[in-house]
Amino acid sequence: MSNTHAIDLTHFPDDASELAAMSAAVRELGGFLVAIINAVTRVYPTVGHDLGIPCLKRDCKGSIQASLETLDGKITWGCLICEQYGIICNWRGTKWDQTGKAGTGSTQAATYTPKQGQYLAFIDHYTKLNGRAPAIIDLRKYFHVSPPAVNEMIVRLEKHGFISREPGKPRSIRLVLEREELPDLE
Repeated sequence: MSNTHAIDLTHFPDDASELAAMSAAVRELGGFLVAIINAVTRVYPTVGHDLGIPCLKRDCKGSIQASLETLDGKITWGCLICEQYGIICNWRGTKWDQTGKAGTGSTQAATYTPKQGQYLAFIDHYTKLNGRAPAIIDLRKYFHVSPPAVNEMIVRLEKHGFISREPGKPRSIRLVLEREELPDLE
């Protein structure tokens, strides 16, 4: 666990002038943490979501993955390439917390394709009707496609932050978008 960073934001400057007065290394770490908090709280709840943020470690080409399952929980992050990991606590209510801000996720709704929109609408409809998320077979039957095609779509939806899921756990797909951001199911 020597590559694990534990950050308590109550000890972190919340003013740009305070951060500017600190060393370059602290400013770099601060920018990195802010980017993680902003990104992961925009797609809350999420498990193992690739944020597209480059790893903090020099010469590492990895991308940061993060998880946030509950609003009172810790943000966990890590790079699978260099095995740098971290925990961020006391992030809730900071100016970087996007979970309660109006419009969070609303810009995403305009960026999905019509096909992706239908998958999202089906997931929403199925979950409301059955009280649980659809399985791969349910999506496959509805859209008349192969299991690899469904898997590819699920990965794409998760990568864009439209859904979250727990890899390896069946029926764990959760929509990140609100119902009003989804198209009607055709």
